[in-house]
Amino acid sequence: YSLPISGDTRFFGDLLATFTGVLLPHLIAIIISTVLYNMVDFAALEGSEHTASLFTVIGPQLMWTGFFVCVMFIASSLFVMSLCGRAAEARIYPFAMSLAVTLIHGMCMLLMISGSYGFSSSGLDGNTNITDTMAVSSPLGMLWTTLMYFLYGRYYNNSVHTPLFRAGIFVPALVIVLLLFAGAFLIIRYRRAERVGSPFVFRGVRTALPALVIFAIVTVFSIFILPSVFGTY
Repeated sequence: YSLPISGDTRFFGDLLATFTGVLLPHLIAIIISTVLYNMVDFAALEGSEHTASLFTVIGPQLMWTGFFVCVMFIASSLFVMSLCGRAAEARIYPFAMSLAVTLIHGMCMLLMISGSYGFSSSGLDGNTNITDTMAVSSPLGMLWTTLMYFLYGRYYNNSVHTPLFRAGIFVPALVIVLLLFAGAFLIIRYRRAERVGSPFVFRGVRTALPALVIFAIVTVFSIFILPSVFGTY
């Protein structure tokens, strides 16, 4: 960048550089693949009209899901990195927090419903409603929910739509992504430069982020320690 440079210019310049280097090739690949999908006669290859519609609709939707997951990961990583003061934490915690949020969300939800009257572990088979909210909270949650929809035949039984293409999932996920970008922008703009040698730029974050990682590990172990989780009520 030419000097002098403002913090806003640096933020948006780095962000646009990331989008250009990472998401633009991804977007071009999706457009080319969608054109190729439309050129292939899946009905003739598979001999099933329903399977053909599944390929032609779900295929592009899965590609756009992958694109949106990348955007979600960039937003969450940028937000976490804006809280870090040193390079080591900035490299480790974006991945750690993405995994921790997914584990905490999924495990706490499983612990909550396992205490419900009439719950049985076999009732989880074919039921993806409990995973819908996970698609909103993190990139791994979106991937996990998409996988659950596919494995349990949600595409075949209800409608040919991936989780991302449902308004109840896409709209909250988009709002969270925009809030993460806005939060990262505000934090980077107002954080104190003299905190550069500290692990985190705010004192409370030094306790909060490690605590979230520890809590994620505890929730995973609690699933196997608590005897009532996979019982029948």
